Amino acid sequence: MEKKKTNFGKEIKKLMIDNDENLINLALILNVTVPFVSSVLNGNRNVPDTWFNILKEHYNLDDKQLDNLKILAEESKDTIKVDLTKCNDNQRGLAVQLQRNLSNLSEEEIEKIKNILERGDNGF
Repeated sequence: MEKKKTNFGKEIKKLMIDNDENLINLALILNVTVPFVSSVLNGNRNVPDTWFNILKEHYNLDDKQLDNLKILAEESKDTIKVDLTKCNDNQRGLAVQLQRNLSNLSEEEIEKIKNILERGDNGF
């Protein structure tokens, strides 16, 4: 079953269109096969970390554009690893609760949590 197209893949495809390129060109630039590029852009494989500097140079991306690509790549992953080495027990508990309940949160609850995290305060 093919996954839904990712926002990372959509963004790269826009860059390719703007630069009159196709998957073959991109595969050559990234030094990988066309099927591998296609698989990454379609969300079936994670974006290799080595791609970011290559994409930045090739498409002349500024730091903000590159950061956006990195965020889109992270959001396309099926799993993420969270480093808890510097966390206290309360923080670890929060991470575990979030992992257990994430798929059950409503859109409104997700927005509230995101707003709290983006503000860096407790939301009050």
